[in-house]
Amino acid sequence: LFIGNDSGLMHLAVSNQLRVISLFGPTDHTVYGPYGDKNIVIRTKEPFDYFKSINIDKNKSYMNSIKTDTVIAAVEKFL
Repeated sequence: LFIGNDSGLMHLAVSNQLRVISLFGPTDHTVYGPYGDKNIVIRTKEPFDYFKSINIDKNKSYMNSIKTDTVIAAVEKFL
């Protein structure tokens, strides 16, 4: 099982056929999300269109709206 954000490591996990829970904020999960229907995508409470409408501050984290309980519930689906 791999839990992580949209990154090269996430794509390596998918290519190695690991189960993946990927966390998305300012990037488009429909384009960059993990391949395969067995993986889970968790988005921030803000949809991707919101991020397209603002100037992204590269010094700010936009992932804070993803709660630990949400990720734990996703992990439990794999167990």
